[in-house]
Amino acid sequence: MLYTCGRRIGVSATDGRLVGVSSRPVDGMVAAWSPDGTRIAVAAERRNLVREPSEPVLYHTAPDGRDVRILAVVGADQVLVAPGAQNSKVPAGDDICADGTLSREPGVFPELVGDCRVLLGLRDTLFGPRGARSNWSWGAELSEWVGVTIEGFKPRVSAIHLGSRGLVGTIPAALGDLTALRTLDLSPNSLTGEIPATLGNLEHLDVLDLGGNELTGCVPPKLLEVRRNDLESLGLPVCEVGA
Repeated sequence: MLYTCGRRIGVSATDGRLVGVSSRPVDGMVAAWSPDGTRIAVAAERRNLVREPSEPVLYHTAPDGRDVRILAVVGADQVLVAPGAQNSKVPAGDDICADGTLSREPGVFPELVGDCRVLLGLRDTLFGPRGARSNWSWGAELSEWVGVTIEGFKPRVSAIHLGSRGLVGTIPAALGDLTALRTLDLSPNSLTGEIPATLGNLEHLDVLDLGGNELTGCVPPKLLEVRRNDLESLGLPVCEVGA
């Protein structure tokens, strides 16, 4: 069931269980199912995306609020303009990390845009098929994403706190691309597999907690150099150099 309540959109299963969609109020909002019932179309004031006066936007999303795709923006002349047209007010494709949707002044802070793209790429791996919940999508600004901390004069993602979130699957290697990360907490969950060697790229890491999972394999030597005390409790051998 799709419904609106005040300035929020909701989707519930027939047993009353909440499925999604919006995590915060949306102005001027109208929502409707797609003809095949697999997507939700939403028209809303775009100022909710960038926190400034702007034009209405039309987008569509999965029923749980994920996979948000901006379709079009209504310009000042009230003509529907497709994304990618020669209009500086139109989002560039579906790159919500770079168009001002998730963070302010993306042109000033390109490193944060890169972190945003990494997190979006990790979302479906970390919050997998067994129902772990997140708001990593259009519905909240990057600074409001669950478990994500952003800090610094030149803002970067500095911490990931996803303890006790019901995470399954493996630890994504792309976490090693969050090069400003100082804290990584993925414990306790139900993660399996090996610790990716790419975590050794996190040279600023101060806190690493992978305990309470079902990890196998070995500990990458480079990562052991950075956070030996945090990894010894896992009881895993050290990988041979070159392995």
